[in-house]
Amino acid sequence: MKSLSFIALCLIACFIIPGISSSQPSNHSAPLWISPYAARATNEKTPCPILRSTFPLKGLPVSASVRIIGLGHYELCLNGKRVGSSLINQPWSQYNKTIYWQEFDIKPLLHEGENAWSVMLGNSFWQVGPANDSTRYVKTDAMPDFSGGYPYLLWLEARIKMNDGREQVIASDGSWKWTSGPITFSHIYAGEDYDARRAPAGWQSAGFDDRAWKPVLTVDPPAAMLKPYTGPPMKAFDVFRPEKVVSPKAGEYTYVFPQNSSALLRFTVIGSPGQRIRFRPCEYMDSTGHVKFTYTWGTGKDIWHDYTIGSARTESHQTLFCYVGCQYVGVAGAVPRGSPNPYNLPVIEKLELVHVRTANPPVGTFQCSSDLQNKAHAMIDWSIKSNMSYVATDCPHREKNGWQEENWHMARAMSYGYDVQSWFTKIAGDLRDTQLPDGHIPTNCPNYLVGIPPHGYWNEAPEWGISGVLVPWHIYEWYGDKSVIESNFESMKKFVDYLGSQAKDGII
Repeated sequence: MKSLSFIALCLIACFIIPGISSSQPSNHSAPLWISPYAARATNEKTPCPILRSTFPLKGLPVSASVRIIGLGHYELCLNGKRVGSSLINQPWSQYNKTIYWQEFDIKPLLHEGENAWSVMLGNSFWQVGPANDSTRYVKTDAMPDFSGGYPYLLWLEARIKMNDGREQVIASDGSWKWTSGPITFSHIYAGEDYDARRAPAGWQSAGFDDRAWKPVLTVDPPAAMLKPYTGPPMKAFDVFRPEKVVSPKAGEYTYVFPQNSSALLRFTVIGSPGQRIRFRPCEYMDSTGHVKFTYTWGTGKDIWHDYTIGSARTESHQTLFCYVGCQYVGVAGAVPRGSPNPYNLPVIEKLELVHVRTANPPVGTFQCSSDLQNKAHAMIDWSIKSNMSYVATDCPHREKNGWQEENWHMARAMSYGYDVQSWFTKIAGDLRDTQLPDGHIPTNCPNYLVGIPPHGYWNEAPEWGISGVLVPWHIYEWYGDKSVIESNFESMKKFVDYLGSQAKDGII
C-alpha cells in the first residue's frame, strides 16, 4: 500500500510539478510588537484593551495602505472610521507556525494634519481562557494557549506615498497608549459583553486627551512566520429581522428569525446608564417559547452577550468578535418596542441577525421543478455558508474547529456553488503547518485541541488526515492550479508514507 501510494504521488509530481518551491519569510523589522501589559495568564474578568496612537501628515497622499496583525481578534479604525469592510479580523492559523497580516487601503481615511489610529482587541483561538461565569459554555478540550502569556498583541505598518515621491512609514512602537475598553468579556465560545459606559467619548479622534492612558510594552515577536493573508475575509451578508416576538414568561422575550445562520447581533436600544440586557442566541425554541441550548454537548450551559447601557440616549451596537449559529434570540432585562414596561426597563428599538462568513464569491445556483429538492438544496447551502469561517467548520457555535473531513467530503459541493480556490489554498497551508514530524496530519487543522497529538483527544483518523492529499488535488483538478500541490507535495508524500508505516498486512 505504501509503495503504490508513493508511486502515485510521484506520478502526480512528474506530471504537473516543474519544481518544488517553498515560501520564505519577509523582513518586517520596522514595526515593533506591542502589548498592553507584561506577560501573564488570561484573567477572564479583565476587560479587553483599546489602543491608540497619532501621527502627522503633511499634504494628501497618492496612495496609502496598512498591514496589521491584531491578536486575538481586532478592529482597526483610522480617524474614527473602520478600516476596510471585513469583520472579526485576524485570520485563524496554526499560530506557532504562521501568523497572517491583513492589508487595507487607507487613502480615503487620511487627512492633512494629525491622524489617529484606534484599535480594539478581543479573544480568539490565540488564547482561549475560561468563561467569567461557570454557567457559560466553553469547549473545554479546545482551550489552547499560543500566546506565551500575551493574550493581546498588535503589529502595524502603514506606507503613505506623497505626490513628491516621499514615502512616510508609520509603525507600531512604544509610543502607543492603551487602557481597558468597553468589551468587558470576550470569548470565542462563551460570548461577548460590552459596557457602553466604558467607551471614552472621542477616544478615536486625534484630539483626544490620552495622558491618563498607560504606555504599551514592546515585546519579542512570536516565533512564527509572518505571511500576507490572501484568503477571503470575513464579511457581513444577509441581515435578518425578526418574524415575531414571543414572551414565554413575564420579563423574558424570544425573537424569532426566518433563518438559522452564523451571525453577529445588531441592535438599537434606549434606557438608562448601567441597565444591563442579556441576549441569548441559539438554534432551538421549545413549544413554550423558551430558547434551548441543545448544541452545548448536554452541559446545560449557555452562550450569551451582555450589553450595559451607557447613556440616556438611543444607542446602537453590533457584537464584534463572537459570532454564533442561531435563529432565535432570548432577551432578558429589556422589552420590545411597544410592549408594556411597568418596571421602566430598556426598550429594544431594533434587533437583527447579521450573517457573517468568509467572502467566497458565489459562482453557481440550483433550481429544479421539485419544491422538495429546492428546499433541500437551500438547507444544504445555508449549512455550507454558516460554516465558511477562516476554516471549514462543522458547526458555528459549540466548536468552530477545522475538522478535516468537511474539506474533502464537501469540496465539490462547495465548488459548484462558490469560488473557494483562495479559501482552500489557505486551508492547505493550515494542513501543512499542522502536520507532525512523523507525517501524521491531525483531524483538526489548525489544531486547537488541548494536548497536541499523540496526547490529545481523537487527533488521529486517516479519513480526516487524508485532506492533506485530497484538498491540494481538488484545487488542481477543479481550478487547474498547480501551485498548491507544489507547496504541499512534501507534506502529501510524508502523510502517505506515514499511513504506510501504520499499515499491517496492507490495512490501516
